[in-house]
Amino acid sequence: MEITFVPAKDEINRRKHRVSLSLASKIDWPEVWFEVDAQSEPQGG
Repeated sequence: MEITFVPAKDEINRRKHRVSLSLASKIDWPEVWFEVDAQSEPQGG
C-alpha cells in the first residue's frame, strides 16, 4: 500500500505523538485489515 502524507502534518504528528506518519508504510496492512460482517452482528433488541 502506498502511503502519502503532507510533511507539515507529519511534523505536527511527530511533535504531538513522537511518531512519524512514515511508519505507516511499515505496517503489514493486509494482515491487520478487517471488515465487519454485518450478517454476523447481533440483531437489535
